Amino acid sequence: EWSDTQKADADQKISKHKEAFLKNSETENILDNGEEPFSIAWDKFYANHNDKFFKDRHWLFTEFPDLAKENIRVLEIGCGVGNTVIPLLDKNPSAFVYGCDYADSAIEILKNHPSVVDTDSNRCRIWQQDIRQEIPEDIIETGSLDIIVSIFCLSALHPTQMKPSIEKLLKLLKPGGIILFRDYGRHDMAQLRFKEKACV
Repeated sequence: EWSDTQKADADQKISKHKEAFLKNSETENILDNGEEPFSIAWDKFYANHNDKFFKDRHWLFTEFPDLAKENIRVLEIGCGVGNTVIPLLDKNPSAFVYGCDYADSAIEILKNHPSVVDTDSNRCRIWQQDIRQEIPEDIIETGSLDIIVSIFCLSALHPTQMKPSIEKLLKLLKPGGIILFRDYGRHDMAQLRFKEKACV
């Protein structure tokens, strides 16, 4: 539970973020359209960091025990270089794992990872995908997934694009299927630690 002082301090930091953001000459375009094109920024990111920036998520099965169930079909959106896909392939040998990402550079790195290279094609499929667009039926059939995983992915979308994107994804789930997600939240440390010109 936060004290009144902590809440006031957080509100003050966020107010400074907003003030700096609204002074930016690109603000109106960003608010209306998002920061396009995403692919350029992410391709630069992975060109600089390869697979060394994000760590494999060994907490996955503690936070999301459903991922340990047998014979599940799982899609991770925004899979990057495989920090969820790889532990899932390694720890759940009966799961079929789909992984997609907007950045071609991330997909190429993941496709060349030993855990993917050594995995039977009947257990894994990795491809480039803009999740704002429909996923083709020849990749994933409607109503065929048990679980969709989104780790810090939805926050990369413009707010106006979130609901339509989720609605497209929901069509892929079986009855009773679930979306597991983890993302940024208002007043979390990822937001508060940024400097004034890095509004989140």
